[in-house]
Amino acid sequence: MDEQGSNNTSFLNYEDLETYLNRHNSKFIWLLVATILSCGWIIYLTYYNSRNIGLFLTLIINRLYKGGYIHIGMLDRK
Repeated sequence: MDEQGSNNTSFLNYEDLETYLNRHNSKFIWLLVATILSCGWIIYLTYYNSRNIGLFLTLIINRLYKGGYIHIGMLDRK
C-alpha cells in the first residue's frame, strides 16, 4: 500500500476545499453561506438582542441608582 492510500481521512484540507470550490460553482456556495449567516443574524436580532440590552441596561442603571431596584425586561410571573 502506498503512502497516499493510507492517509485517507474524513476531513478536507485547504487544497481539497479549494479544488471542490473550483470544480463546482463557488459563487452559489458563498451565496448559501451568506444566506444562512444572515438568517441566523436576523433571528438573533429579533429574539435575543433586546433581552441582552435589557440585562446590560439593568445592571448599569442599578449600579448608578442607589435608591432602589430598577428592572428592564420581561416580568417574572410565578
